[in-house]
Amino acid sequence: MDYSKVISKITAEVKDGSCEPFIIYRDNGGDWHCDRTHNQHGEAFDWVEGARMQDPFAIECTGKDFTKSNFTHIYDTVLSNRLWMEYHHTGKTVKDAENQQSLIKFYEDNTGKFSNRVTEYLTTIERPLAALVEMCPYRMITSLNALSYNNSLGQDAIDSIERNVNDRLHTYPDAPLIKKREINGYVEKQSVQLAGQLVIFAENAKADKPYMVCLCNWENMLGIEEYTNVLTTSDYVEAMALYADSIKEFVKILKIERLAYSKPGQMLTVANCIPDSMNESLKNKIIIIKPEALAHEYRRSEYQIKLCTGGFGTTRGARGSAIFCKDLYSGKESRFERSDVAGVANPNKLPAWALKKAKQMGVLKTLKQTKKPPNKKPSLLDRLEDAKGAAVAQNAVRNTDPKYRKYGDMEV
Repeated sequence: MDYSKVISKITAEVKDGSCEPFIIYRDNGGDWHCDRTHNQHGEAFDWVEGARMQDPFAIECTGKDFTKSNFTHIYDTVLSNRLWMEYHHTGKTVKDAENQQSLIKFYEDNTGKFSNRVTEYLTTIERPLAALVEMCPYRMITSLNALSYNNSLGQDAIDSIERNVNDRLHTYPDAPLIKKREINGYVEKQSVQLAGQLVIFAENAKADKPYMVCLCNWENMLGIEEYTNVLTTSDYVEAMALYADSIKEFVKILKIERLAYSKPGQMLTVANCIPDSMNESLKNKIIIIKPEALAHEYRRSEYQIKLCTGGFGTTRGARGSAIFCKDLYSGKESRFERSDVAGVANPNKLPAWALKKAKQMGVLKTLKQTKKPPNKKPSLLDRLEDAKGAAVAQNAVRNTDPKYRKYGDMEV
């Protein structure tokens, strides 16, 4: 089970307010587990001690141990607790133990300012605290106490960690090698993204069934990859048939989905936004996502127009860039970066359905109406300028319209 599935499982426990104790641990193969530690009689299972020995950073808790029930809070809390567990097992013995405490506290307070690449990377490695220490060259400790940190080094520390994770994952655009997905030992060979899913064909030459087809999606607030519908086979042709059938199925879903949309599809750009609106806060405003930030099949207004609900990226110049949104059309929640936003929507340049939806959601007031100039009789100078403009426009038409084609110097 991957980390995001474990968090989804815990989220259900937290929302139910369960007091049943459970353990969260990572096995030697890198898979995550979340299991109850006691039976219905309150007796501890024998295997729990083995899980602790396998993962000394395992966390034991109940649903009541989380102050909030949302996915993001639980995700961050579990990761923070694992950092502290690693510190208690290994950090106390190192020379710079107090600096490690400051680094953990810094990470806890600034989790939302890191990209999801960083948080996802830390969940895939055995010793996340050791990695943070390696990636942050600054001494975060202050003269106050170990649980405070030097705020002036905050952005430098974030930038250093981001760069190091990018280097480790080879995610720079100009990197000579791009890291291929590896799913349980199978390496991605080809993939196609459709309908919010990535259809993947992967191979593991050493496996009894060397070919695998699966789906990958990002259906969580952090955009972490989740793998589902995993099928393996020893027959290459069968694998390719599964791969092709999955693609056809998603094309069919998209065609049915589009029957409810406006025709033809309208793609919005910065021209549909209020000028200079990116210089102000985006929170609680209706925004437009740049088409290039979306998959090709989603580059239309029904997917671009969103209500910005929060995130560090709502404020210009903030250290964080995450923006949380709610689709105006479907109500679906999503996460983007501030750089993915074209601007605040101009109500005078929105499709009719968007204005209707905004009214139904009670957010129409967040749209700033563009003021129209007052009606007044044009001056003589204005009329002369209008006449001049009309003459220029007429000449332009005569130069392009087929009926004004020229042969030599004569109009025909």
